[in-house]
Amino acid sequence: MTRALILLSALALAGCGGAHNTKKPRVKPSRPVTKPLGRPLVVRLHGSVAGKAQVRSLGGTKTSVSVKLAHAASKGSTAELDKGSCGAPKGLRLAKPLGPLEAATAGWSVPVPLTQLTASPLAVVVRSGGKLVGCGQVRQG
Repeated sequence: MTRALILLSALALAGCGGAHNTKKPRVKPSRPVTKPLGRPLVVRLHGSVAGKAQVRSLGGTKTSVSVKLAHAASKGSTAELDKGSCGAPKGLRLAKPLGPLEAATAGWSVPVPLTQLTASPLAVVVRSGGKLVGCGQVRQG
């Protein structure tokens, strides 16, 4: 009986039953590591088309832009990134066209780093029939 108890204790102390690396005992198995996405910049869209946009860095080489409108956009509405300020809408210059807004939500990937886009004032703009109907200033940080 004591012999069985000693054997059982020895097995428990040896840690039997668990998987471990027998070929390289000092090397711990690695776990998958994922790089977190950059924190999104939230942009409020003002004008006759209201909503929010999120601008986020994707790995330092691309930028993700998503738009969520309070109501579905009118037919022919488009979204774009413009250089300039919403406070001076006549001075806005197209930086990157995003695409049509066919629903209340849409998303795009732009092949330009966020740091490059925000090197000067940047705005998320919604146009309908060529006219500005929604604008939000992207604030870095």
